[in-house]
Amino acid sequence: MIGIEVLLLFGVVTLLTYCIKYFWNRRRLYELARNLPGHDGLSFIDSIKFLTQISKKDYISKLLNFIKDEAPLTKVWLFNHCFIITKDARIINKIFYTPETYNKPSLLYRIFSKNHALPSLNGNEHKRHRKIINKAFTTKILQQLLNTFDEKSKKIILKIDENVDGGEFELMDYVGVYSLESFGKSNLSYETDYFHSELFDAFYKYMESSMDFMPYLVVGLSHKLLDFLNLGGEHGKIMRSIQKYMDDVIRSNKAQDDKSENSLINLMLDPKFEFTKEEIEDELAMTTIASFDTTSRTISTILMMLG
Repeated sequence: MIGIEVLLLFGVVTLLTYCIKYFWNRRRLYELARNLPGHDGLSFIDSIKFLTQISKKDYISKLLNFIKDEAPLTKVWLFNHCFIITKDARIINKIFYTPETYNKPSLLYRIFSKNHALPSLNGNEHKRHRKIINKAFTTKILQQLLNTFDEKSKKIILKIDENVDGGEFELMDYVGVYSLESFGKSNLSYETDYFHSELFDAFYKYMESSMDFMPYLVVGLSHKLLDFLNLGGEHGKIMRSIQKYMDDVIRSNKAQDDKSENSLINLMLDPKFEFTKEEIEDELAMTTIASFDTTSRTISTILMMLG
């Protein structure tokens, strides 16, 4: 029989070996980080407080508080993750326009739970997807969509008119629907009723529900484990609604004979580009979510400022 002392010793040696290998593989990171100004690290307790006591919408603003204004780059350690942050416009421009930055920190993008879409892809896979998807968003294509934007905006204006003299109402409920309808018709060749629907709620709450995963992902837990433990809140329900919507979109387009040239859905379903089923579903979902979130919030903000 193996004694408890032997088992404990084996466990300690295994853990020590793992730690040595882990820090050895990251030695270059620690070397580079030492040369940067900034915060050398929150304590374990402070890291826990940062992730659990700060509201999700304040994560970024709290990180930015660590920036040293006199330094172009600042490091911040959170658990074993080193964040390099900056407010310098020249550095931000350089990062976004440098091909080497196709590789992105998986920690920040794993919250989307769509591993086969542009936000989560790196290197050559990212470049392959982006090159094809860009075909759907050229200036020529966008100019052809003006009639769709005009049609949907007039529809939403009539809907908003129903609220005149009726007190306060949520503008996003209307602008968000406009965004989904415009994108659905122009890029997915698919239309449905989004008003007061479960589908609209799913797109509306997606980003917030994704952020529920952030504290768990920082400490190394996976989406599958979080779903199994039911720690992701309503994210699973939201993803099932979006998944069903994408299945309907794909099924409808496969049954159509007349397909719009270079529309997003047509490009994704084109056999010559060899997208897998998972890639098609994830790209369509993330592109729709991205267009909904950015368009609806930008337009709502502009209308509120004009008002």
